[in-house]
Amino acid sequence: MARFSFLQLRKNKLGLVKKVLITHDFITSSKLDFVPRLLFFLKEIFSTLEIKTSFGYEIFENSFFRKFCSLNQIESYQGGKFFLNPINPNAVSIDYLKSFLAEFDLIIGYELSQVTKDSLNSIGLRYIDIWLSPIRFLNDLHFCLHSNEQKINLLLNRESIDPEQIHEKANRVIENRQIVMPEKANAEINGNLIVSQSLEDKSLVKGNQYLKLTDFKEEILSISQGFSCNYILKHPNLTETQFLRLLEELSVPNLEVISGNAYEILSSRNLRHLTSISSSLLEEAKYFGKDITYLYQPVVDHRYVCLNQAIFKASFWQEIVGSPKCSAYVFIHHDNYFRNLFGSAWGYHSFLHSETNMFEYKSVVSFLNFLGSFDKSKEYYLYGMGSISKFVIENTDMKIVGVIDRDNNEKQFCGLPVHEIAQIQDTVEIIITPFYDSERIKKDLRDLNCAIHFFR
Repeated sequence: MARFSFLQLRKNKLGLVKKVLITHDFITSSKLDFVPRLLFFLKEIFSTLEIKTSFGYEIFENSFFRKFCSLNQIESYQGGKFFLNPINPNAVSIDYLKSFLAEFDLIIGYELSQVTKDSLNSIGLRYIDIWLSPIRFLNDLHFCLHSNEQKINLLLNRESIDPEQIHEKANRVIENRQIVMPEKANAEINGNLIVSQSLEDKSLVKGNQYLKLTDFKEEILSISQGFSCNYILKHPNLTETQFLRLLEELSVPNLEVISGNAYEILSSRNLRHLTSISSSLLEEAKYFGKDITYLYQPVVDHRYVCLNQAIFKASFWQEIVGSPKCSAYVFIHHDNYFRNLFGSAWGYHSFLHSETNMFEYKSVVSFLNFLGSFDKSKEYYLYGMGSISKFVIENTDMKIVGVIDRDNNEKQFCGLPVHEIAQIQDTVEIIITPFYDSERIKKDLRDLNCAIHFFR
């Protein structure tokens, strides 16, 4: 597919941005439910600039992917998270894609593949591609951005996070976590760490397959010979069976399995070098003074800019989209807010403050304050069967008479009847407990005419 140049893009300038699509990679990725949760703050920001925003799951149904593949005469079977069949979209399929995107002035994509970016270029659409930053030990997760419009990239570069800030945080992590490692690791003064990865990761895709450490057996063996001791770190998403098979197939002499938190390991003075296919841990290791070897390539392209806190300011996005509307809105959130969306699989608890879950506590407190404004003489239904619903039913004076669950797998919840959405009458009032996927819930309830109370 021909690449679409910045010059061509400027010739087809779309004017002011009036409508934005925030989306997963609709060509190579399954619908990623967490994308709206992760990037919902952008919709909040754009609303203050009077810019309409949609999410990809609202636009791209499964039928789109099947038709797109059919037009390119390839099978649409997708066995895992990512579509691995080689695809070179033809003109007919690009026109088909354009029919879905014609109303949008800007596409904000999450981890877009090259074929998707090339397709957007062919249509002449501006896009901003967002990847999670590989530097993940700061106060919270950050985002790396890149656009096919040079003007936008210049604005992104202006708000790049200061590398010195990253070095300072790495030094604090080292000071706070002094070599809490197995004795064997401490006994060596020249160690190499081989970092394993999950079996399905977008950074491992090459052609129509996922790369594996065993694809680089010769390189790994050659690297290992330069160190007095070699360790391997198991990725949390690998099962024990998968990891044992990997060890057997690698056949690196005297390879030792090391366990423990990744940042404790990086803090060791005795670890000199890290080896991996594309693990983000290698990018972080550079700030801990380690040498690294990528067997393939970094998870995030070097052109992408890791943004500072400007990404949460409406004034920054006003300049990006060229909006005449001014807004002083800032998306306020507690440290570790985004980190918590990904859970604790990466072992951040080792160096995070006890306030890690403070945003959850504050959300509950704010929600209870929100309930305080309700008419206590009325009857209400709760949407959701989580811990917050249980707390409201058992510990407040709200008159809750039923619970709504989209799947209705249970008949009762905390002694109250559970209803399907279709059973709800228009005369009832529904309270939505704090969810990150509120857009999906709104879609579920869109045909109801009853009063629905959302907590923001």
